[in-house]
Amino acid sequence: MPTVIQLRAGEEPPEEEYWLTIERDVSGLFFGTGAGRTVDGTAIFYASLPENDQSLELALAAASAWADAHFVEHIYVQVN
Repeated sequence: MPTVIQLRAGEEPPEEEYWLTIERDVSGLFFGTGAGRTVDGTAIFYASLPENDQSLELALAAASAWADAHFVEHIYVQVN
């Protein structure tokens, strides 16, 4: 299970080979972006839409499931 790290306003996550970030858009909904890999080492990209991740809880659940399957250790959350 990935570690969830809350970022302060204006704080950037560290550069990592595999990462996932959840942010709040201007309408107050959440979306995620990230990069991971498949079992065979192929790079893969993650993107969720605010319409799908309407709450932080839903965004974290979707991101956590994806992160577990794609070797991502940290989910950075920026909600400010």
